[in-house]
Amino acid sequence: MRIELSEIVRGQASMDLFYELGSQQAPKGHALVYCRSAQDPSEVYATYVVVPPISIDLTKYLPPMIVSQFPVGNISAGTSAVPLPPVLERVDSYESLRHTAELRNDDLLFAGSIDPNALPGVLSLIQEVAQTYSAHYTSYNATLPQEASPKLNVSEVLYGLMSEAELVRELAKLTGQLRYAVEGNDTRLTEETVNEISQLARYMPPKYRVDELITAGKIRGEKGTKLAELYVERCYKIAAEQYREVQEIDQRINELQAL
Repeated sequence: MRIELSEIVRGQASMDLFYELGSQQAPKGHALVYCRSAQDPSEVYATYVVVPPISIDLTKYLPPMIVSQFPVGNISAGTSAVPLPPVLERVDSYESLRHTAELRNDDLLFAGSIDPNALPGVLSLIQEVAQTYSAHYTSYNATLPQEASPKLNVSEVLYGLMSEAELVRELAKLTGQLRYAVEGNDTRLTEETVNEISQLARYMPPKYRVDELITAGKIRGEKGTKLAELYVERCYKIAAEQYREVQEIDQRINELQAL
């Protein structure tokens, strides 16, 4: 939906966050947050806000200049949100940001307009955004039965920060682990690895066909090994946008599957 731009009003009890993707009633725990420049609304600035599953002391990782202006400290698991980066960064366009959020299944939040040159004000705004999003997530989490509470593990946090090329490298490593488990008849490791690959797949576009890779990787013997290798090679080629080579690999996969 279209949101009219407005200045964030300071001093109010809580700020307004507009959920363009996702819902305040059921936040996912990870969100792309953006603002527009008050001087030029076509300029879009964004950060990634996540409610971590473990406690984090941000002061260990931020420069002293940032720490002195940005009131951060020990963030308890599930009760506070972390902005990454702690300041808004300019992005190419709103369209690309929304597309990224859709692919990754992130919440997409609009937080108003800013003066991108006023660093203290931007830092304060991002802190307020994190606190408000955390409050939404905590409120939602409290309404769920304990066993059904959504959990965001460390791997998911890392996957959310990876580029597609980095995700493919992680997928290749997990595929090797899957083949080791399958050929070793290790049912438990096979199940754990399949779950991890499925979790990673949520951060990758459908064109990578990770579900098919999992199916191939679970086939025992030389055929399963070769199919898994082809699917991993296919993912590397897609990440590199070498689509002619992808067509050739698809043909080899079809021929091998027909045997």
